[in-house]
Amino acid sequence: MSTADERQFVGRDSELAVLDELLSSRSSIRVLAFWGQSGIGKSALLRYIASQVRGWQVRLFDLEATNLPLANAGGSSALNDGLLFSLARLLLSSCGEAGDRRLRTFEERAARAARGFLTPTTDVRVSQSASLGGQVRDSHVHVYADPGIPTAALLAYRRSLVRALLDQVREAGCQRVLLLVDTVERMRLADETDNAGTERLVAEPSLGLSQWFVHEFLPDLVGAAPGLRVILAGRDRLPGRDSWFQQVELAEWTPAETASYLVAEGYRDPAFAEAVHELCVGVPLWTAMVVEACALRFGSREPPAEWLRSVAHSRPTEQWLPEVFLARLPAVQRQVIHCAVIPRQLTLELVQHLLELSGIDVPDDWWDRFCWHSFVRATTATDLAGHRHVHRMVRAAVLMHLERQEPLRLSKLHRAAAEYHHRTGDLAEESYHRFAAADYDIVPRWREALSEARRRRDLEEILRLVDCVTAPEQRHRIARLNRALLAEGHLQFALLGYTEDDYEVAEQRLSIALQEYGTLGDEAGPSKTHRWLAIVRCYQGDHRAAEEHGRAALLAARRAEDSGLIRDAHSVIAMNYGEWGRSRGAIGHYSATIRLSRRLGEPLEESNHLCQLADILCAMGEEDAASRYLAQAEVTARLSGDPSEISYCLYTRGWQEISSGRPATAIAPLEESLRLTRPLSRPPQTAWTLRPLALAYLLLGQGHRAGPYIDEALDTFDHLGDGVGLAHMYSLRALEMLASGRPEAAEVAARDAERLIRKRRASHVTGWIRLVSTAVRAVADQHGLVERLRETLLADYLRVHPYASATDLLIVAGVLDAQRESRVARRFLQYALAHARRAGHRDRQHQAVRLLDQGRASNRR
Repeated sequence: MSTADERQFVGRDSELAVLDELLSSRSSIRVLAFWGQSGIGKSALLRYIASQVRGWQVRLFDLEATNLPLANAGGSSALNDGLLFSLARLLLSSCGEAGDRRLRTFEERAARAARGFLTPTTDVRVSQSASLGGQVRDSHVHVYADPGIPTAALLAYRRSLVRALLDQVREAGCQRVLLLVDTVERMRLADETDNAGTERLVAEPSLGLSQWFVHEFLPDLVGAAPGLRVILAGRDRLPGRDSWFQQVELAEWTPAETASYLVAEGYRDPAFAEAVHELCVGVPLWTAMVVEACALRFGSREPPAEWLRSVAHSRPTEQWLPEVFLARLPAVQRQVIHCAVIPRQLTLELVQHLLELSGIDVPDDWWDRFCWHSFVRATTATDLAGHRHVHRMVRAAVLMHLERQEPLRLSKLHRAAAEYHHRTGDLAEESYHRFAAADYDIVPRWREALSEARRRRDLEEILRLVDCVTAPEQRHRIARLNRALLAEGHLQFALLGYTEDDYEVAEQRLSIALQEYGTLGDEAGPSKTHRWLAIVRCYQGDHRAAEEHGRAALLAARRAEDSGLIRDAHSVIAMNYGEWGRSRGAIGHYSATIRLSRRLGEPLEESNHLCQLADILCAMGEEDAASRYLAQAEVTARLSGDPSEISYCLYTRGWQEISSGRPATAIAPLEESLRLTRPLSRPPQTAWTLRPLALAYLLLGQGHRAGPYIDEALDTFDHLGDGVGLAHMYSLRALEMLASGRPEAAEVAARDAERLIRKRRASHVTGWIRLVSTAVRAVADQHGLVERLRETLLADYLRVHPYASATDLLIVAGVLDAQRESRVARRFLQYALAHARRAGHRDRQHQAVRLLDQGRASNRR
């Protein structure tokens, strides 16, 4: 595969994970279908799979290239048997000369079936042909028939062909054969039979050949060949929800994935990446075309983002859709589309309301006619089943046309949509339309809703609320009228990226927010932004940059004379020093945050920072001092009467007891924390409290009591879509399985944990998950190490926070090295060195470096 293909192939890790499951011998999935719009990368994905899969015979079958409906595919257009003839050649060709004989047998049976079922109803001609100089065994049978064959005869002929093919495939075995079928939407064009009234093809006759292919042919095919796996790729979602058949929609690239592709192409400017994503809406093919155009125009130089926006302002979509396509439609249909692009999520009721407001009289079937358009897409989210949306590029083009041609009408429609969503109680949608109509009175309610969604850790709702400001069609309007809100929107988008551990997106949005705040002469905004940049840099391990941003946040807060922001800046500097191993500096800044919180009369903040100071002292080994500060935090929290803060203090107490080697005394505070958390209806807080509880029971050797807590936390994190939480719990499940003597189950759970953090950048979270996964696999492969490694891993799991001791990691590395597992031992030593640096343990750093140097010297010898 070319370098260009490799660069373009980004953002498909989750799809490749499903592929791994398909090819697993333990998987129940036999057929995988990828679907999505043109240009989304379906064919590229199949080519990549074909080039990467090892140990399988890969057969690529492109229905577009085979000219499926035509006679030269091996059959007549009236019969549509070309699909079966072509599949027979592909599948049986993997069996050598025996396959050639089986193919001849299949074709002979096809010829007999044609004479038996079709001759009584029409003229049929069966011929055999071979290329010039070919052998008889290389020839192929072709069946030609006149159109107009009765449906019953066609179906009988097709069933006979299927039986003949299945018999030969069953005899051939087809072991470890991977069949890739591209452009499956061609089947719908190829079908010319009327399925109505037949006894088996009962669902949606309009689906035709694809309905038969999925519901009848594929189950029989994979049943006849247990070693066969099938991957389909096409534009449309196929019918069917069977357990053996999994479908995955290929989504457009996210802004981060577009940026990743552009960086690989040599374009690193975040503003340019944003402009490209806004223009191409994440479609890989369009993005590649823009890159090609920029390369021709600028060579190796970085194109200015504003240049791209200016040349794309009258791009073909924005001109052609309103001025050509819409002009071809009757006036009523054109007005329907004008109203339908207003909402982000279509409902018949809302569009009807906007049409009535506009005084447009539509026919009874207006909704059905509108949904026939290819740019009207079904929403795939399960909680929005039945809803539809207009493709983003079409919607943006029509909205831009309305803004230029009918701005007053556009504003009126947005206000009407806002009133509609106000009545339905959907604040996110109401906010979106009020902002579009330049009505900013709703901003305080929008901020309050964001805070509440963040407390619930409702990531989907956060995204909907943030998108009210940062959606491409909104930004240019808001930038003209309320730039402070736009900067706040980018900041909130960055916080969403941080919540999902996507630090690249967070950093990109924070940089844009900092630029926007810079144009306003505001100090509070830059202080908040620098603070979050410090947090992101800290979790990326770049502590020097984090220190610079933290001090910039403190300086801006002092200029703004805002005590709350000053306290927050001290807090982030303290956190960074703590993770950097500069514990004394962390203590000084935490002391400042506690004093300021007390002066501001904010007991919850005071309690929170007392807990964090206790964490630092505990990591330094000063357990008595840590316990005193933690007791003071609990008293402060109880005086405030806030159950959430009391729960957090108890949670911290539980972790401190575990870290001090007293898991038995951790149970009581953790269970009380859980009792306080459950009534608050805050699933994230509950799930994170379940984690140390499960660990405490595991450390006590009571895996049967840890299991239910792990199960509940996994279910909660899965419902929340929290990949980090899931990864933590799968790694804990791996250790549970390891401790119960089930290394194979432990390895499966460890791989699940590693899969969930595959796309995340390095941090102490991803480092820990990879560490556990590596260790579990080492145990599964080396059963002689099980007892010692179980103990060390369980003992070290409690140090998942950034102040981990490297002692147990060095022990694990030593055990592995003694067993001649030097490669894995080296990885453990590298983790030990990273943990020792973070905790400031110089003796452990020297020990890890010495052992690493010894390993290098040994390898050279």
